[in-house]
Amino acid sequence: EHRHRRQAPHAVDGYIAAYDDSYHPPGMSHHGWVAERRARVAAAKRISVDVQNPQAKVLGPNKVAVSFHEVYKASNHSDESDKVMELSQSGGAWKIVREAAQ
Repeated sequence: EHRHRRQAPHAVDGYIAAYDDSYHPPGMSHHGWVAERRARVAAAKRISVDVQNPQAKVLGPNKVAVSFHEVYKASNHSDESDKVMELSQSGGAWKIVREAAQ
């Protein structure tokens, strides 16, 4: 089980940096997604994310899929869902290239 709590306003930079520059949800550009994430995080007074039962599946030499159950709690929104993230390694860093709630 992994727990993450936002400690400072600059924490959003690390969150966004975990995503590849090519990442974008359906119907939205990466730039639009970044702006939306910054606004959501700024609006919350506190955020807690619990990642439960993570399981990884190797998809290729530089690609992995991770499935898990996420419990997200913020001062202005709560959600719980099963998720799958696809990560790709480039330049020595793993970045999220795709994300889907199930």
